[in-house]
Amino acid sequence: MKNTIKFANWLNRWSDWSGIMRISSVTTIFVVMVVVLFSLNKRKFWSQLSGNLKKLGHKGNQFCHNWQWYDLFTTPIYCNVCQSVIVSGACCIYCNLYSDEKCLKKADKIFRCKQFCDVHDDVAIIDKKILRRNWQHKWVKGNLNLNSSCYICNENDCGCSPSLSDYKCCWCLRTVHESCLNSVSNRELVDSCDFGEFKHLILRPNLVQKKSQLWSMSVKDYKINRDILSASDCLEWTPIFVFANSTSGSADASLIMPHFNRILNPLQVVEMTKDNIENSIKWMHDHSDLIEFKILVCGGDGSIGWILDGLSAYEFKKFKPAVGILPLGTGNDLSRTLNWGQGYIGDVDIEDILHQVDRAEHTELDRWQVQISKIDQRKKNTKSPVSKSKNMNNYISIGCDALVTLNFHKDRKNLWFPNRILNKLIYFKYGTIDTFMKECRTLTENLELELDDLKINLPHLESIVLLNISHWGGGVEPWKIGTGKKSFPEPKIDDGFLEVFGIYSSFHIAQLQVGLAEPYRIGRAKKVKIKTAKRFPVQIDGEPFEQGPSLFEISLNNKVTMLKKIAI
Repeated sequence: MKNTIKFANWLNRWSDWSGIMRISSVTTIFVVMVVVLFSLNKRKFWSQLSGNLKKLGHKGNQFCHNWQWYDLFTTPIYCNVCQSVIVSGACCIYCNLYSDEKCLKKADKIFRCKQFCDVHDDVAIIDKKILRRNWQHKWVKGNLNLNSSCYICNENDCGCSPSLSDYKCCWCLRTVHESCLNSVSNRELVDSCDFGEFKHLILRPNLVQKKSQLWSMSVKDYKINRDILSASDCLEWTPIFVFANSTSGSADASLIMPHFNRILNPLQVVEMTKDNIENSIKWMHDHSDLIEFKILVCGGDGSIGWILDGLSAYEFKKFKPAVGILPLGTGNDLSRTLNWGQGYIGDVDIEDILHQVDRAEHTELDRWQVQISKIDQRKKNTKSPVSKSKNMNNYISIGCDALVTLNFHKDRKNLWFPNRILNKLIYFKYGTIDTFMKECRTLTENLELELDDLKINLPHLESIVLLNISHWGGGVEPWKIGTGKKSFPEPKIDDGFLEVFGIYSSFHIAQLQVGLAEPYRIGRAKKVKIKTAKRFPVQIDGEPFEQGPSLFEISLNNKVTMLKKIAI
């Protein structure tokens, strides 16, 4: 009774409950911070541990797992070592093996990961026939999708048992009952792997050899065995290289890469860095006399330009890689033009993407060279030598839309976490600000425009856009809006022409976004010159910068082969 009275007296001190709410809020925030910090520390620990294990495990001809930590599994998962149910743990992003924390080191010792090159020397070629052992299935037990089909008995009940049961090959992705695997009389059926439905996209490990005994995850340290390739039936073999930019859009590339690693050879899945891109493209160039490669870029328009710049640095011997797109950026205008969509959010069906890439048709894309020469105003507008030379695939603009993009990129560096929707909100914020500030209102007074050596008289505009593709500004098709399109031929991405139009203001951009206005169409040209008399913001394919008084000379550079998704 005394305790009850004391508790009642304590409650009377908080008559408006505001104090209790404050205590509850502080406690909740504290608990959330502890959980988040614990999660981050554990992720960092597992990242370092998996890196150390990889370095240790790949000595010689050993292929160790590449573990990725999961705080919570959303489906029932069984540890491949102790076979117990686990709610959190590590998964190998190469072979899909699972382990809880206490069994990790044991898993690395017991189970070998899938090997991405051939380490055997038992190869003989007689009369163009290969005499060697077949590539073996790499069976991993359990954790299958429900109702998976057994490729021996064709029953759709693989993986349905509430235990670690049945098997899946991490190369051909076929599933099989444990009983069928052990009882089938034709052992070649369950031993020999043909790499499944993606065999013509996979960099087949039986054709890849190491150049030295040192282990490396860079494709430059491997080679294709040309003797085996020439004697193999690989007429339709078009292996794909996946380049992923983890900084694009909502940073979804880091979530997608493990799925590609499980289907393809890990050597084919490349994190976009300068060295990785250069090494991979050079390797493709060295083998382009025998192999026709495909490329899939997981990122935004800037990532695609990065890859196209790398390809343009080489003269390919016979087959030049064709480039497809998995759009993960903010604008994704080139992706929309080639029917790959406006961008992926959430789960991505990687197998469906690979099928789409395989069926895609080849198309040419014009690439333009932008030469920028500074103008010295003190020497009667004397043009200096070319100070910048850039490649342009989508569009170049000078004015208010470039200003919005420039402000966005400055803000983007300070974001705590990347998000595509948040990116668009930041674009909207700066577009709204410029609607009132009109920082580029003197553009046409300080700009001269020439289309194919013909000087153009301009009205009052706040931006000039030179367009190579059909989409601009995150999905707008400016050349197809309104009645003015009837005065010009339909634009194409390989016709050698740029479509040139003007924008009246940032508010005009908003009207274009919703189809309530049409652009000021200036014309089409094969060669464009723009001369500015003061400093203005400029963007080329979404990459903004500020440029003082300069002469811009835009002309056709070359053509590249792209993959265009076939509309279904």
